[in-house]
Amino acid sequence: MTIPHTAQAGPSRSVPRLFPADYTGVVLSPAEESDAALFLSTLDSFVSPRYYPPAQIIRLALHLATAIDGPTRPLRGVAPTVTTTQLSAQACRVLEKLVALHSDKLASFLPCVGGDASWAALGSLEKATVRRLTPCTRSGIWEILYAPRRTNAAARDHDAGDDDADGRDGDMRASGTVTDEGWAVLSVLVDAWDSAPPATFAAQLVRLDKRLAYDNAAAPLEVVAQAYGVGTTPTRRRSGARLVALLVRLARTSPPLFHPHALVVSLLALLRQLASPARALLLNMFASLPDPDSPDTPSTSANDAVTPARPAWTIAAYIYAQLVEDAAGVRETKTQERRRRGYGEFEAGQWSCPRVPYALKLLALPVQAGSRGTDEGDAAGILGPAKVGLLQLMLEHRGDQNWSEARDEGYLASLPGKEGPMLRVILQQLCCRVT
Repeated sequence: MTIPHTAQAGPSRSVPRLFPADYTGVVLSPAEESDAALFLSTLDSFVSPRYYPPAQIIRLALHLATAIDGPTRPLRGVAPTVTTTQLSAQACRVLEKLVALHSDKLASFLPCVGGDASWAALGSLEKATVRRLTPCTRSGIWEILYAPRRTNAAARDHDAGDDDADGRDGDMRASGTVTDEGWAVLSVLVDAWDSAPPATFAAQLVRLDKRLAYDNAAAPLEVVAQAYGVGTTPTRRRSGARLVALLVRLARTSPPLFHPHALVVSLLALLRQLASPARALLLNMFASLPDPDSPDTPSTSANDAVTPARPAWTIAAYIYAQLVEDAAGVRETKTQERRRRGYGEFEAGQWSCPRVPYALKLLALPVQAGSRGTDEGDAAGILGPAKVGLLQLMLEHRGDQNWSEARDEGYLASLPGKEGPMLRVILQQLCCRVT
């Protein structure tokens, strides 16, 4: 059998196909012997525009990309001369290649909630992979972004060389911090989810009843919180922003895959838990959400079509409006009103921009201390930046509309908070523009 040389292969007009059985056998042979480095180099040489690997092989690569046991303990089944850091980088490069060529397949082959991460594993490397990925079937792929942490029983099995410990419940636990390797893999995963139907990303979320929309975003939003935490990087923040955009995309399918109100509440809770600098960065991120309706966004299946013609800035404006209502203590009242009367204060319902008259009312709302989970200081830290963000978006995209009320000196003088002077300056500029 001839090994394909992907560097010489040009674009293929044929539909990509799953590895033939002989390809799969050759690639898996090193894994069965627990030779991780040879497995990855063989996989790399077989991946091409024409062929993509089965789920079992993709999951082995995922495990090797993220399973760092610690600075001194070698990864199970790996030669001592090969560091786990080197293996992780090599595995991540292979995953990046798979995303570039077959992003939809990578996304659909990930272990997911309610799925099955096991197979007839041979050798310690495959068994360790099954054990590592089994928790993903309960709580999603997020588990592999964290450092694996063993129970006492699993650690004894590892040290004793127990090859039969292949997937026992509770053998592996995730620690509380996303690893450097986890961030690298997350960047690959969001590339894959961006190119796949929304339901593929939804499969990584937990829900109690399959008849209802998803309403639990705790796992991805914990990753977002760390992306905006202390000592983070622009690359990690970018991955966090893209996770938020993917969640918003789920809330905008028709019918919604994720409950829109539940997502807003989750985003508000996330902002409350962040320190002021991180909160400001996350608020600024809303204004630059990736556009879900851009021409580069792939079409989706009829079962989860995204509602059309709503650019990212209007979604950001809607989120800002919800943040203002919450910090001002009126969100719950407004939510009840909208259940009866609809979203007439917004241009096109949920996820759209507030109409100018309502935007002006939002800008004049004061901080309401004692709103749920928020003291007055925290509320002010959310309210001010959210008002400024909303007004700047509307100034850019709705500056030609009727802002006549903003010319009233009494209205301008009523703008509260530290952000009041800045809002007055922006509104005065706006009034000059439309006079």
